[in-house]
Amino acid sequence: MARNLSRDPDLARRFYETGPRRTKANLARVLEHAAAADQVNVTDPNEAAEHLFGLWQGFSNFQPSLVGSPEQLRAQLTQRVSRAIDVFLLA
Repeated sequence: MARNLSRDPDLARRFYETGPRRTKANLARVLEHAAAADQVNVTDPNEAAEHLFGLWQGFSNFQPSLVGSPEQLRAQLTQRVSRAIDVFLLA
C-alpha cells in the first residue's frame, strides 16, 4: 500500500482524506467535547489528537498484526490504548 501511495499522489490524497484526516478530525472533536466538559485540559484539539494518536501507534504499531492470534492482537491493542490514554492524561 505504501509503495502505491508514493507512486500515485491522487491515491495518497484520497487515502489521507478518508483515513488519517477523518480519524484525526473525529478524535479532535472527542477531545474538544471532553475539554468543554472539563474532563481534559486541551487548548488545541487538533494538536492533542495528533499526540494521542501517536501514542496509540507507537513504534511497534504493525508488529502485533504480523504475529499472534486475533485474540492476542485485541488484548495488545486494548492495553496499548489504555496505557496511552493514561500517559496522555498525565501530560
